[in-house]
Amino acid sequence: MRLALVIISCFLAGNTFAQSIIFGTVFNDSNEIVRNVKVTNLAGGKTVYNDSLGNYRIEYVQGKNNSLKFENSNYFITIIAVPKLFEDEDYRYDAILKKEQSSKILNPFTVQGQSENKPGLVIIKPTTSRPSVTGDIMDIIKMQAGVSSNNELSSQYNVRGGNYDENLIYVNDFEIYRPQLIRSGQQEGLSFINPDMVNNINFSAGGFESRYGDKLSSVLDVSYRSPSQFGSGVQLGLLGMSFYVEGVVKAKQRVGYRDSNRISYLIGGRYRGNKNILNSLDAIGLYKSRFGDLQSLITFHLNRYNSIEFLVNYGQNRYRFEPEFQKTTFGTLQSALQLSIGMDGQEIMDYNSMMGGLSFVRRKKDSEYKILFSAISSNEKEHYDIQGAYQISEVDNNLGSSNFGDVKSLLGSGYFINHARNDLNFTILNAAHQGSIKMLGFRNKKSKGGLSNMYHPLRILYGFKYQAEYIKDVFKEWKYNDSADYNITNNGYGDSFINLSESVRSKSIIRNQRISGFTQVNISFGEVNQTALVAGVRYLYSELNGQSLLSPRVQLYYEPNKKFNLKHFKDSVQKKKNILIKGAFGYYYQAPFYREMRDFAGHINKALKAQRSIHYLSGIEFGFKKF
Repeated sequence: MRLALVIISCFLAGNTFAQSIIFGTVFNDSNEIVRNVKVTNLAGGKTVYNDSLGNYRIEYVQGKNNSLKFENSNYFITIIAVPKLFEDEDYRYDAILKKEQSSKILNPFTVQGQSENKPGLVIIKPTTSRPSVTGDIMDIIKMQAGVSSNNELSSQYNVRGGNYDENLIYVNDFEIYRPQLIRSGQQEGLSFINPDMVNNINFSAGGFESRYGDKLSSVLDVSYRSPSQFGSGVQLGLLGMSFYVEGVVKAKQRVGYRDSNRISYLIGGRYRGNKNILNSLDAIGLYKSRFGDLQSLITFHLNRYNSIEFLVNYGQNRYRFEPEFQKTTFGTLQSALQLSIGMDGQEIMDYNSMMGGLSFVRRKKDSEYKILFSAISSNEKEHYDIQGAYQISEVDNNLGSSNFGDVKSLLGSGYFINHARNDLNFTILNAAHQGSIKMLGFRNKKSKGGLSNMYHPLRILYGFKYQAEYIKDVFKEWKYNDSADYNITNNGYGDSFINLSESVRSKSIIRNQRISGFTQVNISFGEVNQTALVAGVRYLYSELNGQSLLSPRVQLYYEPNKKFNLKHFKDSVQKKKNILIKGAFGYYYQAPFYREMRDFAGHINKALKAQRSIHYLSGIEFGFKKF
């Protein structure tokens, strides 16, 4: 009998902490955060208010039909039905409050995983408006503070004066690599990220956390959607088209439990041709560009805890140019010059890339584990034969002259031939594991103005990765310049052979292995979590140069007005501005890849050491409404 009582008591104790939580963020129909929203669970009558960031958490009542009611004096009431949850299952719903319509019951949807604050990252809401000629989502990143780009046709950007190769890009925790041979924006084509498939975008222009990899300038963390129902879309335009299809395959659970998604799929494709834009450049000729890709994200839900994600991408960017004529005016008003070039030949750039990523994900209430495998293969070809005759002339700069802007005198002429047969193939294999464990989570016992719903988490994150690289480079280029209408060799005779201005011919194979890992802790302090500390360290070893590196990093964030605004959210007291005071420090290393190791003569420096950058950041952010 005593043994039975012990077993029963242990069973009851084990179920005491199996509390399901409903959480999310409240927005309006303009994707703006709505604060001071009253959230009521109609199944149990419990009421909470969301915080200054728009987030709310409320307990799920087992054995009842749960529905949430969202109330704010500036918006209509919204009621949503919550599906039945398991005893230790969390459910996320991001509510959208509208002014145009009355209250209504919305179909719920589930977002797998748990909410986790990402301090130091700018959260960018993907929108349907793409204010650029390329329609690429990277153009939204270019508008962030500290980010710049000198080419409207390129999806690449630099941060704080760095170069294009110093930016990290992740899609669903898989690192993405850009083409290596591109020389200008019109050759580049489509970036990896498909705007029609994006769910969340997080960006940091410096001082980012240890969990993000080994580059110097910035990190872009993108998550694709996890569909909850069937949907599709098509966009057509003068420059191209895109489409996407998403949906789920349901599976019946045990009697008394809700249906669940067994398989979810998200497929998107893009095609783009920039011919109409390229015809407006200085170089006149025949442009033929064909950029396209096909991506898919398929998720197999094994059970309520475990799932398998499969991300596949195939992209083909082909650029062809047959130049005819180019006229460029440069210099100053006092010394204006004009370069005129008549050309013949063609330039072909062909980039084919394939990527496959497989991840096993285990998500529970207080932990998340991932095992990731990925393979990336890119075949790049740069072939061109261009010949041309040029003239450099002086332009009439007399404002009173009837020939102002026309050529006044010829300064020189010449002839050139440019030839290249460059081929590059690189293959990257990755195997990684990363985890997140919530070691402590408690609620404030006070019950002033909704503060009883605030949690103070302590979360530990860790991960390690093995990476193997294989790069094969064939570099063949030569240039011939003739500015005197004849060719003279070094020995003074021009009959036996042609003297080339530049000539490079090399073939290289690079094999490398890297091991990296990180650990970090995220801690929140204060009655309403107004202070956050993120501290961690990252390790990197590269076999090619035998270098081992340690990168300590720390970030501190403080919101001085958060407690006051939450305490008086129901009062008539004027709220204070949402202010965030932040500071960050860290060491950042970037181990050399192909572009850094090859010099202008085609030689590979395998002993090249990693670049280092030390970040000191501090600042104040405050939010306000204007117009």
